[in-house]
Amino acid sequence: MRRRIHPLHAYVIVIAHKERSGSVVLAASPRVKKEFGIQTGSRNYEIPKDPRLLIVEPSMALYLKVNKMILDIFRRFVAEEDLHCYSIDEAFLDVTASKRLFGDKFTIARTIQRTVWQELRLVVTIGIGDNPLLAKLALDNEGKNAPNGISY
Repeated sequence: MRRRIHPLHAYVIVIAHKERSGSVVLAASPRVKKEFGIQTGSRNYEIPKDPRLLIVEPSMALYLKVNKMILDIFRRFVAEEDLHCYSIDEAFLDVTASKRLFGDKFTIARTIQRTVWQELRLVVTIGIGDNPLLAKLALDNEGKNAPNGISY
């Protein structure tokens, strides 16, 4: 978003030390993954020379700042004890106690997506499950490719 490109339309690849051919891809936008097969862990030398591809170095300070902003949005929907950070870019939310305020888990998921988009212009994908394992499996196996970014 900092580059004023819609996240789902961007051709961005994040690599530390982009001048080194063996450097590892740290992140790639969905289009890069789909159209070029470049994934996290791919090597710089595997990236085709294509003018659409924008290779950038990581901005960890900005990433951490935005991560905090996203977590703060999550905290509007669940109590602190129901928010479990899994990694820098994934979290589990137990919405059991939030249903009376915000609706069922699907309504909460859509509302969180909409809020993140409206406030940060970022797209988030959501896996829904009866426990963290099932939520993670739903996210990894279907959510990232689901048309609405939500899977169960």
